[in-house]
Amino acid sequence: MLISAIFAGFFYAISWIIQKLAKRNPKEAKEVNEIVFGYSFIALSTWDIINFTNIYLDAVDVYGNDLPQGYNDIFVRRIVPYLIVFIPILWFKKSSIIRGTKNVFKRFSRNIKEVKSGSKSKNPQKLIFNDPSIESANEYIERIEKIEEDEDMQEEVIKLATISLKFEKSTAAYFYRSGAKWKLGKNKGALKDITKAIEMDPQKGLFSFRGIIQIGNGNFEDAVSDFTKAIELDSNDSELLQLRGDSKIHLEDYSGAIIDSKKAIELNPENSDAICVIATAEFYLEDFESAIKNARKAIKIDPNNEIAFYYSAFSKYRLKNYHEALKDINKAIKIDPKDDKYYNLKGYLKIELEDYDIAIKAFSKAIKLNPEDSGNYRGMGQAKLFIEDLEGAKLDFSKAVKLGDMEAKEWIEDLN
Repeated sequence: MLISAIFAGFFYAISWIIQKLAKRNPKEAKEVNEIVFGYSFIALSTWDIINFTNIYLDAVDVYGNDLPQGYNDIFVRRIVPYLIVFIPILWFKKSSIIRGTKNVFKRFSRNIKEVKSGSKSKNPQKLIFNDPSIESANEYIERIEKIEEDEDMQEEVIKLATISLKFEKSTAAYFYRSGAKWKLGKNKGALKDITKAIEMDPQKGLFSFRGIIQIGNGNFEDAVSDFTKAIELDSNDSELLQLRGDSKIHLEDYSGAIIDSKKAIELNPENSDAICVIATAEFYLEDFESAIKNARKAIKIDPNNEIAFYYSAFSKYRLKNYHEALKDINKAIKIDPKDDKYYNLKGYLKIELEDYDIAIKAFSKAIKLNPEDSGNYRGMGQAKLFIEDLEGAKLDFSKAVKLGDMEAKEWIEDLN
């Protein structure tokens, strides 16, 4: 029996290592480890019992009624300890053994797959979830996984995740509910749920997702903090460095943004977004030639990088290369026709090219897409001045002032 216990302990150690690598929470890891030890011990003990029982029966066949007493003594000494251990366990723990048996092999196999995917996956944002131990909760998670990518099913995802959480609190349920809320524009609720997921299982992908939500909420310092925590868990993730660099742009830390993005490019030379972050930083540093050069590099890697087209166009605008800038901004609009700042820049380019009617149409489109941006109304007012629509210009400037635009206030004062 001692040998069975030693080998069962060896399998327990292997299971413990797998749980650690898979980043399971302590409660579930302990449960799986104990089941592995228990079944290993039972299997090895069964083999031992069968083995010495066969030896005893062979001796009976040979000696018959003249079986030496020593064989009986050895058999009793070997079988009694097992009976003392197994009978009470099987009697008092039969229900938990049956319940635990149901999913043990499925779960242990999943742990091994998670370790392999975590160490070999090329997807830097792959998440490792702590699946619910209650079967009903897991069923709801499985239903979520079938629909969570469908944009029209996000309310259903929230509903199913909420039901799952009533059975058991799990990282997966909080993560999926957070993602659904984020897709629906409910950023505060999304932030609350992802924070709970991180409290349960502080892993790279969760910190990264919370950083993205922080950007959406305009909390750029918190976004930098979350991306930094994710980078501490995986310093070789190019996307994380690029996201932190992008957040630093909003904090006017342009040198920091460039440093992070260069590290991201060293890890992945094909990271078009990281190159675009450098172009953006160079634009705000008024190094327009370098900004254009890096924007071109980003576009060469990803021809649909509309941000790169935008900063290429804006840099050319600042260099008074209006015709080339117009080509770039039109490409950005073609890729993403729902971003108001693209139409805003097009409006100013059309003013410089003295195409005022098209400029007004561009600013009108920008206002329609984002009526809360004072710069769109100010641009409209400036375009109307060129067609001598003074009243219309004053009205647009007034709308901009109501949104807090002090430059528009100066335009009104000049007109009066």
